[in-house]
Amino acid sequence: MARGLTNAEIGRELAVTEGIVKYRCMRLYEVIGVHNRVQAAAYSSRLPARRPGHG
Repeated sequence: MARGLTNAEIGRELAVTEGIVKYRCMRLYEVIGVHNRVQAAAYSSRLPARRPGHG
């Protein structure tokens, strides 16, 4: 999502259906209290940076 991929592209990379990606994104939005990808990106930009493989 952070790389700007579509649901279909994310699904192909993760070997899941586009519907599963949509569902998981909607659940994520609920958990973090946003309504769309733009708001989720803004939310994530306020989080501390994480190094790959460390958490």
